[in-house]
Amino acid sequence: MKRKGERPIVKAVRPYTFDHPVAQSIRHGSRWFDAWVAQMGTPYAVLTKKTKIDQARLFELSHGAAPTRAEIEALAPLWYVTAEDLSRSAEVAPSVSV
Repeated sequence: MKRKGERPIVKAVRPYTFDHPVAQSIRHGSRWFDAWVAQMGTPYAVLTKKTKIDQARLFELSHGAAPTRAEIEALAPLWYVTAEDLSRSAEVAPSVSV
């Protein structure tokens, strides 16, 4: 909700580059999914509602499960990134240590 006289924040797709905040988090050891959730401030309930991805599956992604193409395409617009860039961020992220 915006207040009277307040200008809306314009959100646009931002290319995933070396200096992207998520890329920096990934370089410092965050898993790709956790980096995106933290940087974009997206609660799991919102992710589930807007992407139709079950919360149990979101937890799997958070713990290192490989995303499907459909999941990438559902999450990308929510985080203002292209599906290709989101997929690339998942590929370069550190692997899961069990």
